[in-house]
Amino acid sequence: MKSAAVVALSLLIAAPSAVAVAPSPAEAQVLAGSNAARRVAPRRPGLSDRDRERLYAAQDRQIEHETKIAELTAITEAGGVLSEQQTRELAQLQRRLADTVEDIERLEAKNERLGG
Repeated sequence: MKSAAVVALSLLIAAPSAVAVAPSPAEAQVLAGSNAARRVAPRRPGLSDRDRERLYAAQDRQIEHETKIAELTAITEAGGVLSEQQTRELAQLQRRLADTVEDIERLEAKNERLGG
């Protein structure tokens, strides 16, 4: 008798959680608005494939320039002196790095404007 009461009680407790309640069409209208748009607005495209490749290439160049600049500055930090050629190369790398960073910033700003 005791086990039958336990089974009945457990079925009574579990029954409401087993039933799924689907919202009525009226609830859906209230939740979405009666004249709400039924489709999602298309996402604006970001950069074109060409611009995206240019951005990735510029980011790769930035890493290369920073690596070479770090190598040359490591020489001076170790107490060494750069030759004239190395000094010219360092100045040239710094200019290239500045140009590359400008390209990256311009392409990233364009990507943000386009919603990418």
